[in-house]
Amino acid sequence: MDFKSIKLDVGCGNNKQPGFIGMDKRKLKGVDIVHDLESFPYPIPDNSCRIITASHLVEHIKPWLMIDFMNELWRIMEPGGQLAFAYPYGVNSGFQQDPTHCNPCNQATWTYFDPGYQMYDIYFPSPWFIENNLWQETGQGEVLFKKLTVEEGKERLKLRKKAVKLSEKNRKEFDARVLKAKSKTKRVDKYIKDVVEKALVSTDIEERKNGIIQNRGKALHRLIYGVPMTGIVRGEWALARFNQIVPCNWSKVDLTQWLDQWSPLGFTVADARNIIATTAVEQEFEWLFFHDHDVILPQGVLIWLNELMIKRDIPVISGIYFTKSVPSEPLIYREKGGAYFDKWKFGDRVWAGFVHMGCTLIHVSLLKAMYDESPEYVLAGRKVRKIFETPAKVWYDPSSDAFHALSGTEDIHWCDKVVVNRIFEKAGWPQYQAMRYPFLVDTNIYCKHISFDGMQYPGFGEDLPFEPERLKMNMLEVKNDSKTSM
Repeated sequence: MDFKSIKLDVGCGNNKQPGFIGMDKRKLKGVDIVHDLESFPYPIPDNSCRIITASHLVEHIKPWLMIDFMNELWRIMEPGGQLAFAYPYGVNSGFQQDPTHCNPCNQATWTYFDPGYQMYDIYFPSPWFIENNLWQETGQGEVLFKKLTVEEGKERLKLRKKAVKLSEKNRKEFDARVLKAKSKTKRVDKYIKDVVEKALVSTDIEERKNGIIQNRGKALHRLIYGVPMTGIVRGEWALARFNQIVPCNWSKVDLTQWLDQWSPLGFTVADARNIIATTAVEQEFEWLFFHDHDVILPQGVLIWLNELMIKRDIPVISGIYFTKSVPSEPLIYREKGGAYFDKWKFGDRVWAGFVHMGCTLIHVSLLKAMYDESPEYVLAGRKVRKIFETPAKVWYDPSSDAFHALSGTEDIHWCDKVVVNRIFEKAGWPQYQAMRYPFLVDTNIYCKHISFDGMQYPGFGEDLPFEPERLKMNMLEVKNDSKTSM
């Protein structure tokens, strides 16, 4: 047999690769060399093979013979020749189920044979270079080696150790720079400490405690941001909520109040609003902003809030959104029990008899006046005031000899209480008490109403009649252009 630059299939069984010479310990069909693969040397001359492949063989080689096995393959391989293994990954069920598997290999096993890796220094076997090393923990691994000469192996080992030394040198230089920076920081810290100590010395002894100057000023509670919610919000809501542009020098406290809108004994919407409103009053906030968990804000809402709070001339102002219904209607009402108000266009500020609370700014002075008059009740172990309530009662009227029912939503009922109980006047806003429609809706703040399944309202063009004529003309021109282009 001519052994010059052959292709060898080691452990081929009766599945020898086409064009290869097969070697196995059993005389099977296609086996050209019968030899025990754990008995060295093989009956093949040095430097005879340009390619050696072994498919699902290494897991059968006894672990204490693995180094000898690799060295023997290196011996019969010509310089620069390639060695390819396929094997079951050492911890998966494919390896564990076969009773003849005794050598669990994984991707790290092969680093013991490449001088470019630190693990090589444990056994110093004949040198290989790992060209490719693929594996899947639930499947098999495949590795491709190239034979290095002894000189090439020494050079690769030398380069690795040189790289390690260089890395250590760089690390030491880095550590030195860090120490230098820390030293500089200590000097700066000492300077700051000296300045502070001088300031403390010049400060009255009664205004110092434990070396800290006490700030006797009152914290600024400008805005509390209240979110009544069930605990489930859409991603669209979160993106709109947390991607808002924040004004400079902005003071805000978030309060998210959880509720269970399905259970009358749980946190209803009114209960949730009462917890938030009570907190706003007792912690002396100036403004409260309600943002419901199913209302998607447009960009710029915090800027809008900031401008309103700076001017401080409107005690209750709301954005605009539509009902979650088909057809969808704008939530602007002037008269109790009447239909929605439709004499407006986007961009208008509309005075209304009632506002909904999904995107509403309220001056806390109104809530304080209501707090003082509202009964106290216990909610989830906490005392709150019934500033908001959902009207739901039935009573008998002897004069009409009939039963009457009252029902509605907590926000409409709240607006009614503000007017009927003369809360504007009591809170220091008498001009609004005299107004027929004292609540403002700013249609520049156009919010979307969203259901838990992602449906946004209005969804079928119900907002188009409220677009300014100029904008509607532009939209028609775009539609006509698109038809022409088609």
